[in-house]
Amino acid sequence: MRGLGRSSNAEDLGRIVVASNQGTPVFLGDIAEVRIGAAPKNGAVLRQGETLSGMVIMLKGENGKRVIDAVKQKIASLHLPEGVKLQPLYDQSDVIDGTLSTVIRNLLEGFVLVTAILLLFLGNVRAALLTASIIPFSMLASFIGMRYFGISANLMNLGAIDFGMIVDGAVVMMENSVHRLEDEHGRESSRDSVHKLLWR
Repeated sequence: MRGLGRSSNAEDLGRIVVASNQGTPVFLGDIAEVRIGAAPKNGAVLRQGETLSGMVIMLKGENGKRVIDAVKQKIASLHLPEGVKLQPLYDQSDVIDGTLSTVIRNLLEGFVLVTAILLLFLGNVRAALLTASIIPFSMLASFIGMRYFGISANLMNLGAIDFGMIVDGAVVMMENSVHRLEDEHGRESSRDSVHKLLWR
């Protein structure tokens, strides 16, 4: 029996009136044994036999990696009875580490690929490296904005970074600069060529 009232112990619960027979009250203690016991079990967790399970729920806005590390430290400090052990069923840190590894690998591969393509088409090492340097600077600006607006660096957000779009404008400007430097070689300085290209 579950209810809200002024009962503070098993004796109080036993004196609750549950019925009336010809004006005589029938107490809960008359029809049942009232005592403190275990809460009724709701469902069961089976893993090599019946066991107990627990779940850690992270608050909104928290860092998943830090929360998981704090939980692991807390579990390591517990003094469990002999024969009792904790075994994780689902550790989200594996997903986080895998995601970070995938993102880092894709970023490095994308940087190398974009640099190679630029070198191939521009035919100028300095121009290719200068254009490719736009990638880390653009990412730095993106991370600063994400930090400022509270946007997490998850797989979806980082996957939306398109190297082609990042260097698109830089490629156009660099290609025009390279062609103008070649066309005006000897007639004007490199600085004047780039300055006229940028401000015309």
